[in-house]
Amino acid sequence: MTIGSHYLLENNDDNGLRDGEGSVARLADGSLLMAYSHFLGPSDASPAELVIRRSIDNGQSWTDRQTLFQPPPEALNIMSASLLPLQDGHLACIYLLKWTASTHLIPYFCTSSDSGKTWSAPLPITDEEGYFVVNNDRLIQMASGRLVLPAAHHRRTAATTRTNPDYSNAYCGCFLSDDGGATWRKSRDWKRYQKANWLEPAEWDRAQPAVAEKIQSQQNVLQEPGVVDVGHGRLFAWARSQTHIYRSWSEDGGDTWQEFTALPDFPVPCSPASVKPLPDGSGLLMVYNDRQGVAFGAPEWKWRTPLACAVSHDGGQTWRKIRDLEPDSSRNYCYTSLLLEPEQCLATYYVSAEKADAPQAGRRNLASLRVHRFHAVELFQK
Repeated sequence: MTIGSHYLLENNDDNGLRDGEGSVARLADGSLLMAYSHFLGPSDASPAELVIRRSIDNGQSWTDRQTLFQPPPEALNIMSASLLPLQDGHLACIYLLKWTASTHLIPYFCTSSDSGKTWSAPLPITDEEGYFVVNNDRLIQMASGRLVLPAAHHRRTAATTRTNPDYSNAYCGCFLSDDGGATWRKSRDWKRYQKANWLEPAEWDRAQPAVAEKIQSQQNVLQEPGVVDVGHGRLFAWARSQTHIYRSWSEDGGDTWQEFTALPDFPVPCSPASVKPLPDGSGLLMVYNDRQGVAFGAPEWKWRTPLACAVSHDGGQTWRKIRDLEPDSSRNYCYTSLLLEPEQCLATYYVSAEKADAPQAGRRNLASLRVHRFHAVELFQK
């Protein structure tokens, strides 16, 4: 059973376009501001701009789409938004500027002092010419005031392609700012998947030699990390892999990190999870794609469905699945943003253009943008 109510804000089921990777912030006047990527094609390299909409009725309706930032002519696109009200009263915005398809992707930062009506000039948070993937809705501010931006650095190799295992196994770390975003530095640690931390899937397709070879070689990746403040200067981080959710902790505000280890009993495809504190402060909510009962390597393993919820009450050490947020497994769902408040919770995410049982080559994960409104108490109702 689906909780709350939801609708498609952008319906791209049959037009080849793509809208998603958004973030929603509550403004000082009580209204909502949403920023997301508006693509003029289906791929990560398609032309795209960052757009915004506003809502004065808690997300029941939104203003028309308005362009916020466009890429320079020599760049491919702008994508992947994070909005965050800061402790000093400013509104922060992070987005990615993609210069090339696989070697040059940089996060940019700007702020607004008038609830998103005008913005400071966006500035790159690093002068390193690398490929830094930052997912939507990932920027956080710790109680200390430190800004923490998790990123995955895909370093150049002799063959820099998405299918090269050395390139796709990213280095996961953070950009840190202790002056409200005026200056940034890289964390000391950037961790990647290590075979010492391999966890074999509980179920895998033994009929496929290629799958057996991957199991035997313990091949995996870490990508698209996120972080959340769990108190007392401690951060919990998670990242996607090809088999499980992997997690880590930092005891010094994101500068150094433990090695990432797999979360048992939470099999996932190579699809990102999202984690935010529950509105009552009792723990953490994780939204992810649950593939429990599906064999790793089977054609349907890669389906990003259903969209499930789990909770942790011990800072991310242990988790318990509580329900499916999107139980309809005929569609795929991914790149979730979460705004969890006592009065209302609001999530945005991609909905696939074709049903999940369509042929693998015919499915398109990244298509329409859904808005889902619910109350936190509904998460725990049977």
